Amino acid sequence: MKKIMPQSAKIQEKQKRESKFVSEFICFVTGEASDRCNRENRKTVNKYDICWALSLLRFDNYSDAML
Repeated sequence: MKKIMPQSAKIQEKQKRESKFVSEFICFVTGEASDRCNRENRKTVNKYDICWALSLLRFDNYSDAML
């Protein structure tokens, strides 16, 4: 975050933690989708794989919003 913010800007610890949480969540969902692609011998993860992973992880409300 510091790379894109002005040098005078301050980033609160709460926002740093939230940013880390969001990054971990994205990696977790993408990892599940990627595993599915690997099992199906595909190299490209698409939005349907992400939606499948969200549903698998019981985040159905997010997968419904993506389609």
